[in-house]
Amino acid sequence: MPNIEGLLKIINEIPEGDEGAPEKVAELARKYKDVFEKKPGEIEHFLSNCNPKVGSAAMMAALKALFDSSIQKNNEQGADRAVEFLKHLIDSGNMVAEHLKLVPDIVFPFARNAVTYCFRKKNEPQIGLDLALAAMRLLVDPNECMVSSLHSALFAVCLRVNNVEAALPYIYRNVTALVNENELRRAISLLESAVLIPGSATSVAQLDALKKYHLASLLYSGKVIMPVGRSSALTRAWKLVGDPYTALATAVQSNGDKASAVEKDGSVGLINRIIKELRERAVMSVAK
Repeated sequence: MPNIEGLLKIINEIPEGDEGAPEKVAELARKYKDVFEKKPGEIEHFLSNCNPKVGSAAMMAALKALFDSSIQKNNEQGADRAVEFLKHLIDSGNMVAEHLKLVPDIVFPFARNAVTYCFRKKNEPQIGLDLALAAMRLLVDPNECMVSSLHSALFAVCLRVNNVEAALPYIYRNVTALVNENELRRAISLLESAVLIPGSATSVAQLDALKKYHLASLLYSGKVIMPVGRSSALTRAWKLVGDPYTALATAVQSNGDKASAVEKDGSVGLINRIIKELRERAVMSVAK
């Protein structure tokens, strides 16, 4: 019968230099999910004695089980303990990111839920932000252009504490890279996620995302379908600055004030490509 003490023994007997260890432990982490959930009282002992250089994935699976079971039972003390342990393990520097990335279905949902728990259930958004940023530094390389469910928690808590700048390296740098590589469909999806972040106030960064969403959509499909579900605050703010963008199809064929307004936003490179695309489509329509 599988038990947590047996798993601990298996992991601690695996040499750190074993090249197959990460995959072995990732598989064990999934197999022992039910065992962790049935024995939450044994998890802290497991976490305190497991070698993180080998067992990072299993440790995260154990923590997720402790957190999930505590939430299901309305055990606030258990959930708090799981969040504290998560922050401690990340801050220790002993968790191996490459091992954790072998179990993304465990790691990212757990980190997201832990962050959300901090600022919604506990009303401690700053703790949630600290946890989100620590998890992002461990798990996410901004240059990889990877977006996860943890990003959404980071964006939400940044808005709550009015610190949008903390989130910028994890969304707008990615979007810029995607646009430059003509991966417009993915860029539009990322921008839409930023636009749809809920909130009672609108940030400059969110307005910038909506501007880029508008331009990327025009370049990709020749039309813009505004995201449904955006906040009323963003809708009101867009009315003050969005006219040059909604009139872009006309503006790019003239040298009026609307085109100048777009240029002032620093989007000249993207505008030039849109102009080129529109001209090519016009030529093709005449040829047909």
